[in-house]
Amino acid sequence: MKSSPNFRRLLQSESASRAVQLCAGAIAIGLIFWKLQYSTDAICCGDFDGYYHIKWSRMLWESLRHGAMPPRFTWLPLTTLEPKSYVDHHLLFHVFQIPFTWFGDLRAGAKISATIFGSLAVFSCYWLVLRHRIRYPSIWLLALLACSAPFILFFVGQFVSPALTEKELKAVLPMCASAFVLFMMGAAFAFFLLVPSTVRMAIEINQTFNLAFRWDVGSYYSILTWLVLGVGASFEFPLVIVLLVWLGVVTTPFLR
Repeated sequence: MKSSPNFRRLLQSESASRAVQLCAGAIAIGLIFWKLQYSTDAICCGDFDGYYHIKWSRMLWESLRHGAMPPRFTWLPLTTLEPKSYVDHHLLFHVFQIPFTWFGDLRAGAKISATIFGSLAVFSCYWLVLRHRIRYPSIWLLALLACSAPFILFFVGQFVSPALTEKELKAVLPMCASAFVLFMMGAAFAFFLLVPSTVRMAIEINQTFNLAFRWDVGSYYSILTWLVLGVGASFEFPLVIVLLVWLGVVTTPFLR
């Protein structure tokens, strides 16, 4: 019974809270990557490099077993790479991927390795935010998403492009440009009009009812982030409707 208060204090400590956040983040990140990989039979996501990496890792393993290094890349002349100048720039990754080639199905091994390595990469960023107690993590998350958005869109586009028709491919660039412009318009509307009005109204309500104003910088930035993201996303709705009508998923009489 004497250890119960100590155990309760331990659960309420900052270390326990950080451990719970780390576990929850690791589970969420792993589930997202697992869902991405097993949403399709192919090696997700983006281009076809995943097939090359897992095959080359298997060839490295076979060469190590038989004492013949480096492996013979007999298909290299059929690629855009020059055989005389070829260098394995991903050697360390290929070595780490060797255990995943021991699966009977190389594609399954590639999926599992991509899930693990991708989750570890994202989790390391998440761990650094918590480890160094970086304030306003939502702001940093927004900045990271903004910086990585071009790469994310590029690989997502490569992943879905084989399933698109010629008509749909012609609409990709205008739709992407329109989506960017609409999102920026919504973000500007929220930042310059909606956020100041929200803060002003909150202050006036607190003064009217003589309530204690307990906002801090973290609360302000949290409201700013979610309002900018939410309003920016809501400005994309007209584009979604236009896209659905253009693709024939819905009709104008149905919308009426």
